[in-house]
Amino acid sequence: MSDTPLVSVIIPAYNRARFFTACSLKYFRPPEKNQLINYINGFLKRPRHSPVDPQTGNSPKNRTELVVEATSKYTRSTQIRQVAENQNLFNPELTVSIARTAQEVESLREIWANLQHGPLASIDYLLTAIKFQKNAIRPHVIVIYRQGKPETLLVGLINDTATEIKFKGSTILRLKYRILGITLGGIIGNMAQENCAVLIGELNKSLKHREVDAVYFQEIQTKSHIYQLAQEIPSYLFRDHFPQVENHYKMTLFPSADDFYASKTSKQRYNLRRATKKLYKQFSDQITIRCFQTTSEIPQFCQEAAEISQKSWQSQVSGGLTNDPATRNLLSLLATRNQFLGYILYVEGAPCAYQYGFIHEAAYHLDYLGYDPKFEDYGIGTVLLLKVIEILCNDPYFKFFDFGWMSADYKDRFCDQVWKEANIYLFQPTFKGAILNIVKGLSKKFPDWKENLIKKQKK
Repeated sequence: MSDTPLVSVIIPAYNRARFFTACSLKYFRPPEKNQLINYINGFLKRPRHSPVDPQTGNSPKNRTELVVEATSKYTRSTQIRQVAENQNLFNPELTVSIARTAQEVESLREIWANLQHGPLASIDYLLTAIKFQKNAIRPHVIVIYRQGKPETLLVGLINDTATEIKFKGSTILRLKYRILGITLGGIIGNMAQENCAVLIGELNKSLKHREVDAVYFQEIQTKSHIYQLAQEIPSYLFRDHFPQVENHYKMTLFPSADDFYASKTSKQRYNLRRATKKLYKQFSDQITIRCFQTTSEIPQFCQEAAEISQKSWQSQVSGGLTNDPATRNLLSLLATRNQFLGYILYVEGAPCAYQYGFIHEAAYHLDYLGYDPKFEDYGIGTVLLLKVIEILCNDPYFKFFDFGWMSADYKDRFCDQVWKEANIYLFQPTFKGAILNIVKGLSKKFPDWKENLIKKQKK
């Protein structure tokens, strides 16, 4: 297709903005010209007068503005894909290496130490997970170098897993696949757009080479470059159209527990203290709360917390805490570094509620919690949570309580910082990848109604 016929076809059809678009097509190869035309046609099929945005108050866009917007978006998308496919295209200073064995990961220890990271993205945490997790296959760690100096590191672990579609509690479809899971907080170092585009490009190469069937990002901020590129770079059939987006909550701790309660309204204070009084009035001095921090305490904590977790509604939704070698060894690793903090509430000597998290940068990051449904009417989960907040407020080291990902009413009551995060997938560009995308989309869009009902009732 030559430029002249293309212009002669477009000019009579639309206004002068079309002429600008046609002239700009000379910068694209013939296949891209057709894609750009289709892209612009999609914009031009919108109503001539779109409604005013009630939030921003922006006036409707005319056809000229829509064509210019479509052209600029397509140009940007094309450039990003080119960077992702060939990191040296725009910046020859960038090089990439990938560690696929435990020995290769071990060789990165010094690089890892020089890049700031959280406890769950440490090299020892990854190596422990490889050794003890049942379905773990191998590590997958990407390092980006700029002029030979390590700048960005992505921490991933390949596992064998399966996804299911349920209807009325029964599994109607189960699909096995191999997934590369990116560790929570596993993108370390410089997260500039260029670096993130290279990371997505390398992950796409692994998908194209069929190393894995899917890539899974866990709890990444929706405003981050990595999230936006994960939705732009993959082709339409193999991108995640239903990313699970939830709020992430964080609470600034008060100098003391008294200050925490003083910050609440009189009605809020009454409701919080009523829950505690009801439990203590019934069981009096038969209530104890124990803190677990050391390595020697991990086996007992895992055993008792797992017993509670099996009874709780949380285990029906997210699987809960399991007392297996992987869990015990991973928590023991955190405990050896003084990064583990767990609590169990006992009633008449029996464990009835638990919660635990990890310590990082003067913050307590809540990971798992649960309670025995037998004590649901006493609000035993809320009682333990309040006691932990009191303990942390009275400890000068802690400045924040990070409640983590997933919306809940009690988090809204306590937290002063909220932002959006998402779980998002990339899929292998094959027939299996397309089917997996459809199955995952259906499972997220239409979850089992029983699990959905439990989740809503227990918020």
